[in-house]
Amino acid sequence: MTDWLMSLRSEQDFQIVASCDEVNGYFGNGLSIGRMNLKEHESVVLTRGRPESGLEAGDVGTIVHVHRDGAVFEVGFMTLTGRTIAVITVRTSDVRPVDQRDVSYVRQLSAA
Repeated sequence: MTDWLMSLRSEQDFQIVASCDEVNGYFGNGLSIGRMNLKEHESVVLTRGRPESGLEAGDVGTIVHVHRDGAVFEVGFMTLTGRTIAVITVRTSDVRPVDQRDVSYVRQLSAA
């Protein structure tokens, strides 16, 4: 899908695609369409792993602070029992909004 999106030829094509639910405000390769309008306490999905923090692409976190008018976020990640895994700083290209088709998935943390 990303190859098709990147082959758009005109601003009109871009506007048509940008309004589709399938795109949902972001390209799958992490290139944002403008700034995402995310707010504190919203859930987001990590789009690339952060092994140094014990996080994998697909992990769900909660925005705990918004910096620079939405260009950078502090996102907290926790286990299902509420234990904090990490709070990290991410750019808009590192996360995406939760989509209505997303499904929760359980994985075990590696032993530290």
